[in-house]
Amino acid sequence: MPAPRLFAALILATGLATACCSEHHDHGTAVPVAEGGVVSVPPFDSVELRGGGHVTLRYGDTQRVTLVRGSAQVTRFAIEDGRKLSIDACEDNCPSDYDLEVEIVTPRITGAAVTGGGKIVGESGFPAQGQIVAAVDGGGNVDLHAIDTETAQAAVSGGGHILVHADRELTAAVNGGGSIRYTGKAAVTSAINGGGSIEPEDSN
Repeated sequence: MPAPRLFAALILATGLATACCSEHHDHGTAVPVAEGGVVSVPPFDSVELRGGGHVTLRYGDTQRVTLVRGSAQVTRFAIEDGRKLSIDACEDNCPSDYDLEVEIVTPRITGAAVTGGGKIVGESGFPAQGQIVAAVDGGGNVDLHAIDTETAQAAVSGGGHILVHADRELTAAVNGGGSIRYTGKAAVTSAINGGGSIEPEDSN
């Protein structure tokens, strides 16, 4: 499949990468941050970080979101599209030295996306996932290689980096610069448009 069509298919299929809809995304239902930084969220299975900051994904039986560093007056948490937790690092009047750190404990994760900078890292300890999606638009980093997955989809647009693990199948696309690295023994379907790279992590 030609690169632009493959990339567009990934965007439409996942609903996570924001290259197609970052200017018109659903702002969703805002959720409050309680004392101690605990974010009162309903169940979700994917996360999107916008505008910077660092999010750590850890395995746990009970889902929990904690604002470790930052301010609830600056950062907005919301549930969008029913099952996606969105984190807007700074909506208005972002301090120049603002440092955002969020910890997410969850028994399951199906996708992670970064728009306009920031980093999402999945730590080891998760049981094997059937499928996972990673997307970066306009810079940022998604590192999910510590989470064993059978099938993975990864898309980068306009710069950024993704690292994933897949044991059976990986579909990967880079549009306008960026890189995707992978571990595991998956069969790879890939496309690059306008510069970038898709390579196994140990290729260097």
